[in-house]
This record gives sequence, structure tokens and C-alpha cells, in this order.
Amino acid sequence: MNPLKKRSTSATRSVLTVMWFLLLIIHTCERFEPDPLLLVKTDGISGISAISCSATGTIIHLGKGGATEHGFVWSKVQNPTIQVETRVQLGSKSTTGKFSETLSGLSAGTTYNVRAYATDDNGTVYGDEKQFTTLSPSIPTLTTSSISGITETSAQSGGSVTDDGGSTVTARGVCWSTSQNPTISNSKTTDGSDVGSFTSSMTGLSCGTTYYVRAYAINSAGTGYGTQVSFKSGACPLNLPTVTTTAISSITETSARSGGSVTDDGGSTVTARGVCWSISQNPTISNSKTTDGNGTGSFTSSLTGLSSVTTYYVRAYATNSVGTAYGDEMNFKTWYGSVTDYDGNIYPTVLIGSQTWMAENLKTTRYADGSTIPLVEDTSAWNALTTTDKAYSWYDNSTSNRDTYGGLYTWAAAMNGAGSSSSNPSGIQGVCPSGWHLPSDEEWKELEMYLGMSQAEADDIGWRGSDEGGKLKEAGTTHWYDPNIGATNESGFTALPGGLRYDGGSFINLGYYADFWTATEDAASYAWYRGLSYDGADVLRLNYYYKNYGFSVRCVGD
Repeated sequence: MNPLKKRSTSATRSVLTVMWFLLLIIHTCERFEPDPLLLVKTDGISGISAISCSATGTIIHLGKGGATEHGFVWSKVQNPTIQVETRVQLGSKSTTGKFSETLSGLSAGTTYNVRAYATDDNGTVYGDEKQFTTLSPSIPTLTTSSISGITETSAQSGGSVTDDGGSTVTARGVCWSTSQNPTISNSKTTDGSDVGSFTSSMTGLSCGTTYYVRAYAINSAGTGYGTQVSFKSGACPLNLPTVTTTAISSITETSARSGGSVTDDGGSTVTARGVCWSISQNPTISNSKTTDGNGTGSFTSSLTGLSSVTTYYVRAYATNSVGTAYGDEMNFKTWYGSVTDYDGNIYPTVLIGSQTWMAENLKTTRYADGSTIPLVEDTSAWNALTTTDKAYSWYDNSTSNRDTYGGLYTWAAAMNGAGSSSSNPSGIQGVCPSGWHLPSDEEWKELEMYLGMSQAEADDIGWRGSDEGGKLKEAGTTHWYDPNIGATNESGFTALPGGLRYDGGSFINLGYYADFWTATEDAASYAWYRGLSYDGADVLRLNYYYKNYGFSVRCVGD
């Protein structure tokens, strides 16, 4: 064989082998070309509130089979993955492009990390991490329901919390007031918590009254209120008026003063008011009466044309469209006459049995002959008095107490130096005006037995009898403290609680007790006296206090 030809054939075979190998490589490369890679991008965060935001992402490349899942993951820690619970799944995706979703259920004032993600058969890929901070919580947003179910004392409302402001609503309800823009410091209900609608019942309302109402909701940021609505509770039912009777004052032989106060018109205008009186109990407007204006409020009435030494019963009245209502009944006895002391003070008198008594406490500063009674105001000076010293003072050294309750006299001043007497009559003029005298212990007993005590009760010591003290006391609580038990003033004596002055000089018991000297001593340092109390209707007979105490004085006509 030609060597040259042999080499040519071998070279040809080598070239063919290389070409075949190249073709094989090219064919193999086409069979094993890799799939395109899945690629996702986190675009950004917007619309941030206290509890939510909007996240946007983009799928840039898809794998051969597309994405089987895509969405967002977020966490308070960095680089969150789909293993965290806080993610939103948006399903499969077969095309590239943008996607977005709202991330909700966030906590206010909190920093979060967010990544977009996509998943295919080869696994899950994530976009860049974006960080944001939710807004601080704000007060809740809510509305107020309209008012329904209105009655005289109740109504229904409610509201709806539409936004909790990024913080849990811990309380909600409605608040109301008779003034505009009520708050939770006014009347309110508590009707659950959290967002959503609720119903509220308002109770304890006043009839015929305009109220203003707002729904409220409370979270950590404060209290939010709904719009204000108003309504008027149901009209008040019509009733008789409510009226009280004023205590009787300024009594003379033929006149007296009283009045009253209309505290409630009963829902209908009071067209007439005043007092009515009679010599029988429970007087009405068909008896004698005054007419003293109309409407609510206080009024004063003058009773005229009365008969002397007569017991009258008095009631205030008020008339509206429903009818006439009456106050408590008071009674009094008109004067038998009057007596004037050396100072010119005029005292009413009253006939009780066969005795004529002063109907006010004595307040003279001089004896009937014009000589002056020592006025002792200083506490130390009064403390230095002996049982034979004459002295007087006004309670608390006040002239207003003088005008109402009279003076407080030592026993020596009341007796004006006379010796003790247990006679009836006593025969001791003492501090009393001409024609009058200081009553003895026996004269007080006569008074008490006329009012109902037995002889044995009258002779006893301490609190005696049953209702005789009540017949002596001024009725009501104008001067006596409540309850002024049993006070009817049936006798017309009109006892007032002038209190007393201790031998040490201090004043006590104004409004609580009335204490009166008698002309009868028990020993060198003591004298008998009578006492009346705000909390009982009996009469005290005692010889316990020293003669240099200051007591009230009542005189009896000779």
C-alpha cells in the first residue's frame, strides 16, 4: 500500500471522529439545558396604620412550571420565612408581574420585617427584606345609635366601634347627661368590649327631661366618642302638688303668721296656694284661707280675724289641675292678752286652765323698779359667780339669740333677792313685770296636771308624764332640732329651746333643751327647775343644777 494513501485515510477517520464527537456534544447540550430560575422582589410598604399596611412585590422570573405559591411573610425578627405564622398566601402564579396585599392584625407602635416570597418545585425564594414601624395607637372610632324605647325613666341606644385605633377596646357603652357633650364621668353603661355593634339601656332618667347621649369606647390611647344625639324622656304623670307648712309665728289675740313651700307642682301649674285654718283638725280650702300667689316656691301667709284664747289648726295648701294638696297640720293658741316689761318688750300671754302664762321667754335687762340686772358676758367672770350672785346673759352673747330665745338668768337674778317659795301662787315677783311673778314648783305641777299628769307623776323626780311636754313645746323644727318628738303646742305655751349656761361659763344645748327656773329652792345651792327635750314629749323635774347656772324664765300672771 502506498504509505501516503494510508496516512490520508487515517486523517480522514480522525476528522470524522472529531466531527461526530462535536455533534454528540451539541446534541447533549440541547437535551440538558437547565430551567429558568424563580426570582422575586419585595417592592415596598405603604399605607401604614397602627394595625395594618399594604405590601407590594414582583415576580421577575418564573420557573418552567410557574409558582405554586406566592405572598408575603413578616415578623418582628429579621429575615422571616414561610415557617412563621404571620404570612399571607396568595396562591399559584403563572405569569410574572406585581402583586400586593394588606397585612393586618399588626400591633401598634411595633417594628416589622417583611419579605415577598414565591415557591416552585425547586423550593422557596425571597425578596429583599423591607422594614417598617406601625403607627402609635389612637382613640377608637365609633358611631352612636339613634334613641328608641323612650319611657318616662328609661331609653335605649348603643353604637358601633368601627376601628379600635390599634389597641384593644377594653370598655364600650353610652354616656348621657342633661348637658351637652356628655363624657364617661357622667352617667354611663358598660356594654362589653372590642369592635362591633352593641346595645345600651339607659335607666334612672327623670321624666320630661332633655338628655344628650354619646357612645364611647376606651383603649390604651384614651376614650373615643360617637356623634351626639338627644332626646326627651316621657312626659311626667300629673299628680297633686307637694307642699309643706311653715311653723306658726307672730301670734297675737287675733292674728298669726304661717305660710309654706310648694316643692313640686305635680307636673301641672299651681294656680293657687296659701294656708287654711279652722278650730277643727284637718282644715281645707272650704274653711278660712289665704291666697298667696301661685307656682312653686315659698310663701308667707297672714291669718287674721281670729278669736282670742282659741286653738286653731292650720295647713298650707296648693291647687293644680289635678286637685288640692295639703301640708302637715300645725296648731297654735291665740293670746289671752299681752304684758310689757320695763324695757318695753311685749310678750304674748296664754290662758292654760286657770293660769295665765307668758308665751315667750323673758328677755328683760331690768327689774320692774328699773334697777339693772348685771350683764355678765365674760366666761371667767361667770365662772366666778356664787349661788347668791345676780347675773344674766344671752346665749353665746348674741343679740339674735336674745330676740328669739330670751335671756339666761341665775336663780338669784330670777328671784331678785327673795327667799324660796313653794306656795301656789308663789308670791315672788322676782324678775317678772308688775302684776306677774316667778312660778313655784307647785304652780308648775298645776300646769302639768292640767295637761294630763297625775298627782303622783307631778310629784315625781326626773322625766315624768307622757305627752305633757309635747303640749308645751313649739311645733316643728324651726327652733327645735329634729325630731322634736310629740311637739303639738296644744297649750299655746310655745316653749323654745334656749339652752343653758353652765356655772363655769360655757353655753350648751341651744335647740335641744329648754330649762326654766322655779321659785322653789331645794337646798342652799340648788333650786327646782323644769326641762323639755327635742327627743321626748315628757317633762323633767329636777334639783340637780346649781343656782349660778343660767336658765330661761317664764312668768305667771298674779
